[in-house]
Amino acid sequence: MPGYFTADEIAKSSQPAPGELGNTGRNYFTGPGFFNVEAAVLKRTKFSERANFELRFEFFNVLNHPNFGFPTALLTSTLFGRIRDNIAGESRKIRIGAKINF
Repeated sequence: MPGYFTADEIAKSSQPAPGELGNTGRNYFTGPGFFNVEAAVLKRTKFSERANFELRFEFFNVLNHPNFGFPTALLTSTLFGRIRDNIAGESRKIRIGAKINF
């Protein structure tokens, strides 16, 4: 599986010795974006002036869009630069709730 960096780009990088600072600035690399759509639908039905029945549907990650985590940052790892190795979000979920308010 191809990684985020090519073999030539990895060869140009080096890992500083323990206790030393590297030459890469803060926030030099950015990871993949995060996109999520959530929604809720609610229906209340009155029984009387004071009591009602509430039915609620909650949808998480409606579009079922995959969100990937940050790549492995350890240079000596065989997984260095790979983004598809971990998932940051969850798959689509639907939660249904019902209650009586009085």
